[in-house]
Amino acid sequence: MSFTRRPDTQRISPQALPLFLPAAGWVAGLAVARCDWVNWPVMIGLACAALLLLILQAKRKIKTKAFLGAAFLLAGLGWGWVSLLADARQIAVDDTWHDAAIEFSGEVAGVQQQASYLRLTLTDVQRSDGARLHGRIWLYVYKRYSSDSVNEVADVWPATLAGDRIQVQGRLHVPRNQQNPGGFDFAAYCFDQHIALLGSGEVQRIASGASWLEQVRQRIRYALKRLPSDQGGVIRALLLGEREQIPERIYDAFAATGAAHLLAISGLHIGLVAALGFGLFWFALTRREAWIVNLSVRGIALLGGLLLALAYAQLAGWPLPTQRAAMMLVAAALAWWLRAQAAPMNTLLAALMLILLLDASALGSLSLWLSFVATAGILLWANGPADNEIPAWRRWVIGLFVVTLMAALVTLPLVAHVFGRLPVYSLPANLLMTPLYTLFVLPLSLLAALLATMGLDGGAHILFSLAAAGVESGNRVLLHINQWPGGHIWLPAVPLWLSAAYAGGMGLAALLLGRGLRIPAAGLLLLTLSAYSAAVMAENPPAVTRFTAWDVGQGATSSLLLPDGRVMVIDAAGQPGSRFNAGTTLAAGLRDMGLAHVDVLLISHAQSDHLGGALSLLHHVNRVGELWLADVPQMHLSNRIGVLRRAVLRQGGKVRWLQQGDRVDFSGVEVKVLWPPKDYTSGNSNNSSLLLRLALPGGRGLLLGGDIEASAEASIVDNTTQQELASDVMLMPHHGSRSSSTEAFLAAVHPHLAIAQTGYGNRYGFPAPEVLQRYSRLGTMLRNTADGAVAVDFMPSGTMQMLDISPVMSPKRKLALQWWHLLL
Repeated sequence: MSFTRRPDTQRISPQALPLFLPAAGWVAGLAVARCDWVNWPVMIGLACAALLLLILQAKRKIKTKAFLGAAFLLAGLGWGWVSLLADARQIAVDDTWHDAAIEFSGEVAGVQQQASYLRLTLTDVQRSDGARLHGRIWLYVYKRYSSDSVNEVADVWPATLAGDRIQVQGRLHVPRNQQNPGGFDFAAYCFDQHIALLGSGEVQRIASGASWLEQVRQRIRYALKRLPSDQGGVIRALLLGEREQIPERIYDAFAATGAAHLLAISGLHIGLVAALGFGLFWFALTRREAWIVNLSVRGIALLGGLLLALAYAQLAGWPLPTQRAAMMLVAAALAWWLRAQAAPMNTLLAALMLILLLDASALGSLSLWLSFVATAGILLWANGPADNEIPAWRRWVIGLFVVTLMAALVTLPLVAHVFGRLPVYSLPANLLMTPLYTLFVLPLSLLAALLATMGLDGGAHILFSLAAAGVESGNRVLLHINQWPGGHIWLPAVPLWLSAAYAGGMGLAALLLGRGLRIPAAGLLLLTLSAYSAAVMAENPPAVTRFTAWDVGQGATSSLLLPDGRVMVIDAAGQPGSRFNAGTTLAAGLRDMGLAHVDVLLISHAQSDHLGGALSLLHHVNRVGELWLADVPQMHLSNRIGVLRRAVLRQGGKVRWLQQGDRVDFSGVEVKVLWPPKDYTSGNSNNSSLLLRLALPGGRGLLLGGDIEASAEASIVDNTTQQELASDVMLMPHHGSRSSSTEAFLAAVHPHLAIAQTGYGNRYGFPAPEVLQRYSRLGTMLRNTADGAVAVDFMPSGTMQMLDISPVMSPKRKLALQWWHLLL
């Protein structure tokens, strides 16, 4: 059997893409300058090679079109470093600004509401002594919670809008990274966002300056408050670009099914609003024959659609995906007005170059590259003439299927690498959700927003309720799909070579399709997709037993990984309702270590600094096999423990209740429960914490002590032999508080290594100096998670090895800041 190329297939030639080499050079230059994975020798070598090529081209020693790429590579390199220095100027502060109580004022540029706090973005910041700050501040205003309830006790948030000026008395600090395996470079993110300082304090509004637009946005927020958060949060994201109010389970369902792009105001939304505007103006202008004859109906309608789309982008606050979509829309409109025969890919490349010229830090934006890769993939794969013999409705259905399929295929490596997800059911989910949102939810929401702006609250509520009904239907569909086999898959870290192999396979399939070899192309596509999906799901546990105490701020979180892939997690700290906490940090770290599940989740006791991130951990791994809890009234009666127990049971896990004297085999590791006795009660909840000793390979012992204090320690010493307590590594009880780690208890344990689980600069003064002295007198090696995660490997031979955690930092941003200080 022979395969022939379809004669009607249109291929994009290099001649049709004059912007390809300039765009490739521009992006490469910016990446080489700003990204830390390109070191100085490589950067200098590329710059010299590009300069040599330009010199040879200028002297006509060679003839090549690559000089365009080389020229823009050099331009990108230069602009990249200029932009880094400009960013450094914004965040440069002296020591008088941070780590001390200060009074300052600032203008509120943005308000982000989370479940447990408000985050105010402040600009034009001025200290009480007149000193000014070039950059911005993220100021956190927290709600208060009871110790055992996720219900709010008192609403202490100020009624603050963007544009208001506020007075603050508080403490600030420079952005700091938590040093963990696979850690997120938060400091670099703040650098790129021009966030110079973070902090919290008492807030007082001193001037109201909210713009008309912000007042409109506030009216929309007020109208949406009458809706449940499952629906109102989604509509708020569609209209205002504010996704913080979407419940975690709903957002997770969108992410797991590959439909999260619907919640970001990007090309789909901007294009739909432009199309609606075009249609409305076209309909109005074609009602009179004179207008049709004397006016450029299509041009005016196009302008009307463009203006309406730009108004929508302004309402949304111009997030990055919206900027990209709006620039591409403007470029397309200009191309039509000027009658330029520009290929759509050229328009896309021009928009990309313009975005990176205006904001070089956007180079690291995932949303930008997801949108660009998806759009480019669609243009390259689905390039071909329309078959006018097919009915319009059928062409629309086929087009929706092709666009959805191509977007899912080309963005899969990015989704897998960044989000750690494998959206198995992305195609059916998007085929159902895209029409629902584009044809029903978004148009109704926009019309309702218009009525709310005009003060017609009754009509706005009716339309918002109809849109909410559509959102609720979609939520139910996604939550149902999420329960299908393979509908909620988290992935271990995906190696770069695997993504490159996937891209190569898909590129070859596209080449075959372009030559008309449809069956071989489809076969290669399926083979590449299947092999990639199977490979990314494979876990890769460490070769030896590894214990890690994680850097999660003021709280306790640790893990034990065994060579057979078994995982035990001890505590998961976090504020109630927080979306990012020790649970999410630990899940990301486990994936970086090659694992995406937890066999045992052990909660020492029911306090936020040990429990608050447990639900997040549960939602960010594939499964939790067992939940281990102390068999005491405090744990049985805790509302938050009850929520966690039910969540584990729903996932098919089990709950194991532990009491003093229990022994449990964890894949060859003997776990002995030393405290508390069954039904133990105490006026001090810390003393209900579990105390466990783990017998590790080579005869080593690991002691996990929760927050037990002196009275519990005395009872343990009186009722336990020294042999049962003796351990090589221990977690300091109660984070190294002076209420714990008594001399008698330490003498019985006599650890070689003691780890304090504390937060950097914590207000409690943990670990207490006198406690550290007690350990030092025993010759114990001391480590503190405030300085970064502590990891220990236990060898079968009995030796222990401390691991060096690679620092999470950006050398180029650090150097740019140093250069800026020198320039000053």
